[in-house]
Amino acid sequence: MPKTIVGRRVAFLSLLAATLMALSPASATLIVDTGQPSEVRGGWTLQRDQFGNYTFQALRFDLDRTTTITSVEAWLYGIFNDYTNTLTAVLYDANAAGAPDVPLQRANFAAAYAVIGWYGPNDLNWTVEPGTYWLAIEVPETNVFFGVLPIGAPHPLQWRATHAFLDGIDYPYDPMPTDVIAVGATFGLRVNGDQAVEIPEPLSAWLFSIAVFGLLTSRRMTFLGKSAPSVEMG
Repeated sequence: MPKTIVGRRVAFLSLLAATLMALSPASATLIVDTGQPSEVRGGWTLQRDQFGNYTFQALRFDLDRTTTITSVEAWLYGIFNDYTNTLTAVLYDANAAGAPDVPLQRANFAAAYAVIGWYGPNDLNWTVEPGTYWLAIEVPETNVFFGVLPIGAPHPLQWRATHAFLDGIDYPYDPMPTDVIAVGATFGLRVNGDQAVEIPEPLSAWLFSIAVFGLLTSRRMTFLGKSAPSVEMG
């Protein structure tokens, strides 16, 4: 039988436990999915005109763990647009009152003319901590756009907000419940991302115990001798 080096075995167990404890795997998931709204129930205005007036829309959602958002999509219909990067998806955090506050991330994307569908930016890398956030669909200052975000999504979110600038008066984002009308005021929104998967608490405690035991045993062997003794098997 070959010799077994106790010190190396202890070191291996310690390294294994530490690695498993530090491991924070992620799983790709559909974080927000309101489903596809009806195409015949009307919707919220999304626009910016040549005079600087605009109307933007946003929905609120919660995250219970660290998340990297990889794509967002809104179900929309563009009646007028002539630009490659027609629209902007903007991620806001929420203030103490629950309203959109500071813009954290933004990305432009294109929407086809007069074709209803899911549109939004891909290949994102927006990492955020657990908390409450808003995803807004806006129009860049350099563009002119008029369209609609159809409402009546089958899996509604609780809060919606509109930001409008009309005739020189600014109406900032103001949260409103989405159940104020019969068909529901939630427009179509999908958010994809990778979320950290936490190791279950009993497993974490067990792995931590192994790591501590291995560390203490290794130090004791180092104290008793310059190297761990070999054990002759056989």
